[in-house]
Amino acid sequence: YSATNLNTLRKFALAIVSQYKDKLSLRKRLFKAALNMDYLKKLLKI
Repeated sequence: YSATNLNTLRKFALAIVSQYKDKLSLRKRLFKAALNMDYLKKLLKI
């Protein structure tokens, strides 16, 4: 069931990132979150 689990996590992460509204595209938001821990925390509202 690993493929199903990874697909669910991927969709969950994309839903969180797509809800955040700023001037960046979805792809750039994902990249910025991967590089910047503060931006990731902002996306996750931690």
